[in-house]
Amino acid sequence: CMKSLFSFLIIFYKACITPIRRQLLGQGVTCRYSISCSDYALLALHEHGASKGILMALKRLAHCHPFAKNYELA
Repeated sequence: CMKSLFSFLIIFYKACITPIRRQLLGQGVTCRYSISCSDYALLALHEHGASKGILMALKRLAHCHPFAKNYELA
């Protein structure tokens, strides 16, 4: 199921990629939103299904710029 695959990829990102990213960019780099983009993506997937959930998550990421080193809070 696509929903399970995307959920696994997001959980993998949170568990493996995020710690590496923080180590490379510094501990001060955090999500600008009160619920992180990865948590938002998981919630959107479970509430709206794979198609709409992924589109919602991509829209959020487009506004977030998660790989920017020092960005101002929105």
